[in-house]
Amino acid sequence: MDRRSDRWWRLLMRLYPPDFRRRYGDSMLDFIHRQAADLQHSTFPARALETARTVLDLLLTAARARLAALGASGAGLSLRQGSTASSSVPASTSTPPTRPRSSPMDRLGQDLRYAIRSFARRPALTAVIVGTLALGIGANTAIFTVVNEIVLRPLPLGEPERVVDLAAKVPGGNSFTGFSYADFLQYQKHSGDALEQISAYTARRLRLGPDLEGERIVAQLTTPEYFQVVGVEPWIGRLPEPQGEPNAAVISHGFWQSKLGGDPKAVGSTLHLNGAPFTVVGIGPEGFSGTFIGYPTEVWLPLRAGEMLLQSFDLGDPEMRGLEFIGRLAPGVGLEQAQTALNLLASRFERLDPARNGDLRVAVHPTTGIDYSMRSGVVGFLGLLMAVAGLVLLITCLNVGGLLLARAAARQKEMAIRFAMGAGAARVVGQLITETLLLFALGAGLGVFVASRLTRAILLGLSDLPAPRGLGLGIDWRVLLFTAITAWLASLIAGLFPAREALKQDLVNGLRSRQAAPQSARLRGAFVVLQVAGAVALLIGAGLFLRSLQAGQSLDPGFEADRVAAGRLTLVLDEEDPELGLLRMQEVRRRLADLPGIESVALAQRPPIGVIKNPIEIDVEGMETPSGGALVVDANSVSRGYFETLEIPLVAGRAFGPEDRPDSPRVVIVNETMAQRFWPQQAAVGQELRLRGERATVVGIAGDSRYLIQDATPMAHVYLPITQDPSPRASVLVRSTGDVTKRQRELREAIQPALPAQDPSPFMTLRDDIDRSLLPQRLASAVMSALGSFGLLLASLGIYGVLAHGVNERRREIGIRLALGGRRPQVIRLVVASGMRLVLTGIVVGAGFALALTPLITRFLIGVAPLDIPTLGFVTLVLLAVGALACWAPALRAAAIDPAVSLRME
Repeated sequence: MDRRSDRWWRLLMRLYPPDFRRRYGDSMLDFIHRQAADLQHSTFPARALETARTVLDLLLTAARARLAALGASGAGLSLRQGSTASSSVPASTSTPPTRPRSSPMDRLGQDLRYAIRSFARRPALTAVIVGTLALGIGANTAIFTVVNEIVLRPLPLGEPERVVDLAAKVPGGNSFTGFSYADFLQYQKHSGDALEQISAYTARRLRLGPDLEGERIVAQLTTPEYFQVVGVEPWIGRLPEPQGEPNAAVISHGFWQSKLGGDPKAVGSTLHLNGAPFTVVGIGPEGFSGTFIGYPTEVWLPLRAGEMLLQSFDLGDPEMRGLEFIGRLAPGVGLEQAQTALNLLASRFERLDPARNGDLRVAVHPTTGIDYSMRSGVVGFLGLLMAVAGLVLLITCLNVGGLLLARAAARQKEMAIRFAMGAGAARVVGQLITETLLLFALGAGLGVFVASRLTRAILLGLSDLPAPRGLGLGIDWRVLLFTAITAWLASLIAGLFPAREALKQDLVNGLRSRQAAPQSARLRGAFVVLQVAGAVALLIGAGLFLRSLQAGQSLDPGFEADRVAAGRLTLVLDEEDPELGLLRMQEVRRRLADLPGIESVALAQRPPIGVIKNPIEIDVEGMETPSGGALVVDANSVSRGYFETLEIPLVAGRAFGPEDRPDSPRVVIVNETMAQRFWPQQAAVGQELRLRGERATVVGIAGDSRYLIQDATPMAHVYLPITQDPSPRASVLVRSTGDVTKRQRELREAIQPALPAQDPSPFMTLRDDIDRSLLPQRLASAVMSALGSFGLLLASLGIYGVLAHGVNERRREIGIRLALGGRRPQVIRLVVASGMRLVLTGIVVGAGFALALTPLITRFLIGVAPLDIPTLGFVTLVLLAVGALACWAPALRAAAIDPAVSLRME
């Protein structure tokens, strides 16, 4: 040992009292020197482990020696000093240690064998602990599997860090505003400094088969560069030729397996989509289904095929802005550099053609599988679920920690004997940690199985959604690593306090009695309080989401939602031939209105209620624009009969009529909120405003309705006639006397003569559409209710366990009370009161914790305030009732104690 190391060891020896150093100092240093010599030729990990063990022994022994010197009893002092010193030094100062030393692996094997024997002696307790851990860790693993699938797992792309989404930004537009094919050509030609390649695409749902009665699948129409941009190669076959093949199709690996049975002869076969034949030239790689998570692509077709399959799909129309862009960054170019280059390019295009490019900008975002405008909401929601799952795991750890504390109290005499026989503190702590780690390893292994079943339940719960999901929710190495780290950290949290209590062992009292120290009882009580607090927070969150879901399902949108059904279709509203578009629109409305039971029909750019805005920039004379921006209101383009179909009242003015033609003066209808906001002191009808650079006259005022599901506050809204503001895609709104959703085929057949080869999406009532939009609230309420119930169960078990253990420890005290004339109802009140104090404290702490976290869930609540008194009151009553039930059984056991028997036991 070098001089520096010897100086450090002597410095550590200064931690001991002077008398202790005089008696044992030389022997301890001699022992340390011998140990260093023995380990000289060992590996570094072995030397580091033994050094750490020795330092830990010295620190613990020094602390005990100091405490003993301050006032421990003589017998207890000598016993503790002898036991702790013997863990690191020889028993006498003159005789070196002769006990053979075992390797760390040998000691680990001994600890594991002892732990297994210890668990086998108490199988019921072991099963309860492992089962509790499996549920807690399994719930966390299941939620993390969803997070991993949606947020963490990278898309199966070639060099995914170089693949970016390009979003169109126009004043008053939203994240779903797209590009035209002319935009694609100019950016493809001039963006080489920023992008190595760029591709345009759009997704459509097409019918599989030679007619329109087949299954609807998701097809992606792309330019030839798409697969080079995303960097994938076909599983079998080839990709379309760069010059383009209008009838070539590439199918996904999942589609090949599920629809074609994995037949290798699928390459070269013919696939009919919307009745048109396509030749399968290749099968996509396994696991790749496009770049949008939850909406998997099943077939890739050339972009030009859209002109054959879809009406109003004209790549030559500069106003058809329905394309999305995806690009691959040039080598050495980052996101900020690409954004700067594209900004300069957009400014250049604006100077060259201000009429077409004056308002178009491009935003660059990493391709993550989630639209950038939705990513913060999705990540925030998943973060909320992870926080909830983490709270459940904390409750689980507290529950297991309480059980381990009770187990440690029952093993008090065993620990005292181990210390008395010379076991060092590090050896005892190592044994306890090994037992805890083994329990948590078993719980984690079973938790992975529980997680697999929970993820299946999640997928089953999502199976009734009308849109495709495409979520695999598989357990990969990230999930297993998360589970392992979670179990390890949880074992440290749950096992720390029992190990700490073991180090406080008073050997003399421990050998005499099995009664636990008061601080151990207080610690178990604190565990119960925290468990109750966690259960309260979970149940309050679940109650808020349940009430929010109920409010969303029963909300009054301000229009008829139960008897009106909506279906999406593509309209032919060609600006070069507006008369033809008007005739086809009128034909669609007429043919649907002629069906029996149909009361009214209308068309709209979008459904009357949704989860995203459709903003439009306006200019009102005399109204100041916000600093740094423009006046923006929500908008919708609607046809004649819209207000009649939805039964939205007209407060003033008129509705849209046949006189509102493409070549007539522009008109709009505003809602009451917009009229009061912009023209508070005068009549809104007859006022003028400018939108999209054109002057429009207000001809009517419609009653307020709800436009965003999550926002009950009335918002300014403007209606434009769809004849003057055409939209390539629209919703068909049908009000009927019966259930129109059961007449899907009849509705399609009525539309086809007006729009040949048209395939509208399935009609669903607006109420069903609202319910579908409540997916976050439905999922959160289900998850939090399940986890809250589990937390409530753990809290009730914790209350029962603490009180039952306390009754067992206080048998002598209770026996004396009864022997001295105490009445059994008084004993019952004593036990119940001690338990309810813990429950009430936990309720107060949990309510405060829940209120502190409500800002995290406010954005997901509908019609419910974060401080909801009915929810708080109901949760409080539930916890009080459950707490009283958990206290009752130990109280009855305490009242049944026989004083004579309890006194003889001591």
